[in-house]
Amino acid sequence: MKTAVLGLILLSLVGGESYKRLSQVEGTRFYRTRGRAFLGRHLHLLLPPAPFLAPPKLVCPPRRRAPYHLYTYRGIKFLVHPQNPYYQQFRRKKKKGKIVCVKGRVADFAGEIGTVVLIHRIRGITRKPSSLGKNWLPETTPRPCPGSGGWMQAAGRP
Repeated sequence: MKTAVLGLILLSLVGGESYKRLSQVEGTRFYRTRGRAFLGRHLHLLLPPAPFLAPPKLVCPPRRRAPYHLYTYRGIKFLVHPQNPYYQQFRRKKKKGKIVCVKGRVADFAGEIGTVVLIHRIRGITRKPSSLGKNWLPETTPRPCPGSGGWMQAAGRP
């Protein structure tokens, strides 16, 4: 019951806004500014699994009662509630050698926490990093369309 209610709360937080995959230029800007350039935006990031498989740091964000789990990758802080059903499933499976798909909102917290990505969804995916291009950002070259045998332009795809 608690999981279903938490899932509904997470969906209401998203507010129907879609998650944006960053282009290579946007990705560079995102990491240089440590997320501050994308405050309030919903992002879809593909990251290595190692930072999320390590033991998390426990932090209490301002005006929150329960501690959250904090992870850091390339200077970006990722904050997730331990009762998030997607996060619980990800931690339970702990599969290595995959890519982690993170969907969340960039937010700013006062104090020592600073700018973070609040994770709404997290899961491991099986695509190889080499197929995702440099820095694991969206591909911009044509690639075969599965099932049709034709070619399609991947740029701008969600």
